[in-house]
Amino acid sequence: MRRSAYVKRLFRHHVASYIGSQGNFASAVMGALKMQYQIEFLGDADTIVHMTHTEAGSPAIAFQLVVEKGWPPGALTARVIDNYGRCGLAVSKPEAVSGS
Repeated sequence: MRRSAYVKRLFRHHVASYIGSQGNFASAVMGALKMQYQIEFLGDADTIVHMTHTEAGSPAIAFQLVVEKGWPPGALTARVIDNYGRCGLAVSKPEAVSGS
């Protein structure tokens, strides 16, 4: 058997067993796609005021999960960083954005 065919078969076996343990396909896919994110809340001069970690399916969901608990005092912006050190999302505090 070619190596690529073996890897595909092995992958399908593990995915099928994971889906079976989760009960349905949607929950299995969402569980499989979750990733660790680091959310940094920044103050003046981009100093880190507060930092937390969460697991989510996307940077936007990770941010939403953390902000539901409240925006830390002194923080003006936030950035969501994935496991690879990439900034997936940068957000300004709504009150910090000047209106017209």
